[in-house]
Amino acid sequence: MAFSSRTKSRLRIWLGGGVSLLALWLAFRNVEWGELARALALVRPGWLALGILCTQLELTLAAWRWQVLLRPIGRYRLLTDCFSLFMVGYAANQIFPARPGEIIRSFLFGRKFAVSKAAVLGTAVVEKLVDVVALVLLMGLALVFIDVPMEIRLLGALCGVAAIASWGILWLVCRREALSAWLLRGLRWTPPALQRWLEQFLRNSIVGMGAIHDLANAFYALALSAAVWGAGILVTQAYLMAFGLQLPWYAPVFVLVVVNLGMLIPSSPAAVGVAHLLYVVSLSVFGVDKATALAVGLVLHAISFVQVVVVGLLCFGHENLQIKDIDDQG
Repeated sequence: MAFSSRTKSRLRIWLGGGVSLLALWLAFRNVEWGELARALALVRPGWLALGILCTQLELTLAAWRWQVLLRPIGRYRLLTDCFSLFMVGYAANQIFPARPGEIIRSFLFGRKFAVSKAAVLGTAVVEKLVDVVALVLLMGLALVFIDVPMEIRLLGALCGVAAIASWGILWLVCRREALSAWLLRGLRWTPPALQRWLEQFLRNSIVGMGAIHDLANAFYALALSAAVWGAGILVTQAYLMAFGLQLPWYAPVFVLVVVNLGMLIPSSPAAVGVAHLLYVVSLSVFGVDKATALAVGLVLHAISFVQVVVVGLLCFGHENLQIKDIDDQG
């Protein structure tokens, strides 16, 4: 039985809400409210301020990377052309279900500069592919130092190799027109809905990969990706220090990876509940009690959410946008 797009959207919203409620229950289950209050009362404002600054650095570096990926389309300025619309899209991911931020910023950027919206969306696809590879590699690195069974370490290493190999194959396919055409023909054997999704994904990837055909551009984008994730690690470390948690250097790496991978789980906007549960689970690996881990998750998630939304709304006003401009992209 086929469902309409409106019905599918409602199903995703209900599913996401259910997942978030379950995650919230698991995160708060068996937590002593007194212990949670004491953990929150011990927070150090100086480290919170550092976390906020590092978050802004992370966002700026991510917008800079997008500027580099847009080079095949045109030369754009970081602050006046890229940063504002990047933040509008990033804030939309926090506010709306189904995380439509990349589609929204691609639509708004294409309309503003009269360029192909599909080409702009292709750069966002490449961003996500780079980030997935980075997450898998960081997870493999963290698992080397964490006391886990050897089987899990080997699995992490294999995933890292697979991520690099997948990226290399996709890059090769996107550079060779014959390979791209052959792969597109092979998709005809897949179910129609899956075929349409895979074709669109591949076409967007091919367009976006144009940014890294040039090796200098490719290394530039990869270096900025490393800087983005480095800033993300600093953000996590600052918030851990805000609660007096002096953990091994690889702890913020592991926490960052677990939380970001968990964002792939369908949930309510801003991953409410899911993010909090993931902070509890990841910090428990290092012996952090549940109340303190939950306090870290509550503070980090709340401040980051407010920061992203406030900056996004300021950029929304700076671009003289209206709500109907976002509605138009649907």
